[in-house]
Amino acid sequence: MTTPHDADDMAMCPNGHVNPADWDVCGECGESLEPTRGLLGWLHSPAFWVALVASAVALVGAGVLLGHSASGPGQHVDDAAAKRAAVQQWWTSARSDVDELESALDDSQRAVRQWDSSAFNDACQRMHDAAAVGVPQHLPTPDPQISAELDAAAEDAHSASHMCLAALAQTRNNYDGEFIAATEQAETHVKEAKALIDLGLTA
Repeated sequence: MTTPHDADDMAMCPNGHVNPADWDVCGECGESLEPTRGLLGWLHSPAFWVALVASAVALVGAGVLLGHSASGPGQHVDDAAAKRAAVQQWWTSARSDVDELESALDDSQRAVRQWDSSAFNDACQRMHDAAAVGVPQHLPTPDPQISAELDAAAEDAHSASHMCLAALAQTRNNYDGEFIAATEQAETHVKEAKALIDLGLTA
């Protein structure tokens, strides 16, 4: 053996085996030893780098798992709750105008069947206002399907409201069938939208 190294030193063979500092030959593999000092010695150790890489891989894997967990079933529950809250907030503001459109459609159909010109004129004016201004000001909604139904309802009702002028001008026989068809179609869209709204509030 050669001159002993300091007591705080450690000797490491090329294969990464740690030996007492005053040994010149590895006790495990027989390779010659070179003394290394403190942290610097570990930085030159193959075993150190293997352990470091393994730790890094483990951390990356854990991060992937955490990311997957964040977008897993719990995230879907959060998304559904957020959408439900958005629909509820929107409906609080829009409900009166949607209800007004539906009511005006019902009243206009009843008036044209009974040919109550005064009630018909009033219903048509309400229908026009709800279809041209009331409902559109709340579009789009948080749900694309609800938006599509209400947009179609407003378009049909707005077209029907312009037929009122012709009907009131006593050309009823030419327009009442088309008017009824347009208002019924608009009413169908309103009911579909309301069904979707109910679903959106309870999903």
